[in-house]
Amino acid sequence: RALERIVIKAEIRQCDDTATLQRMLLDSAPAVVVIGSLGDGPTGVIEAAYFVRNLHPAAKVIVVADRSSEAIAIGALRAGVFEYLKAPVDPMEIAEAISRAIPPCEEADD
Repeated sequence: RALERIVIKAEIRQCDDTATLQRMLLDSAPAVVVIGSLGDGPTGVIEAAYFVRNLHPAAKVIVVADRSSEAIAIGALRAGVFEYLKAPVDPMEIAEAISRAIPPCEEADD
């Protein structure tokens, strides 16, 4: 039986505002971006989601909103957010959302 290996490449970066997020995304091509409160007000996460989706259309965006309103939820949908979570969120919920955003591994032909 062939040796099975799973290789996972993950890079986790953290930023505190939309401007820093934008600079980080200019030199990377993330598969998944999780956006929480950025200190830019309640609409900051939506603006950040639009930026990610415009720069990296294939990226899955997960928003963790510290405040929830119909306007923010609609903005998230329009921005093409993959998943919208309302804070407080259990870390396992975020892990599960990331897992759903990443496509399953394909089996290698032997």
